[in-house]
Amino acid sequence: MLKKVLITIGLCCCVLNAWAEADGPDFWKVHDVAADDRLNIRQQPSWQSSKLGAIPPNEQCLPNIKCTGGLTFEEATTLSETEKETLRKQRPRWCKIRYQNITGWVAAKYLRESSSDHCYQ
Repeated sequence: MLKKVLITIGLCCCVLNAWAEADGPDFWKVHDVAADDRLNIRQQPSWQSSKLGAIPPNEQCLPNIKCTGGLTFEEATTLSETEKETLRKQRPRWCKIRYQNITGWVAAKYLRESSSDHCYQ
């Protein structure tokens, strides 16, 4: 019995550890970009970085490679909205994605999770 409990605890720890290291969804979709505009793909996670390309406003299934910046879980759950907004401006979140043959960084505020059901087809 003790052996089963230890195995279960070990498996739970592995799953929680993998979940804690996950960096968002498998796929993103473009969100809140005007119909006549495009989401810029940058070489580095910065507004000043070179533009590598652009993504149409209705694009979905953008593979998520990794993200950086933004609020920590503790900040998101304990700070006031004013404090959060200040930190978002100081440390904007950027996500590295792949679109067609381009791999680069986009501002995460223009991304939402894409339903992965149709992305794997």
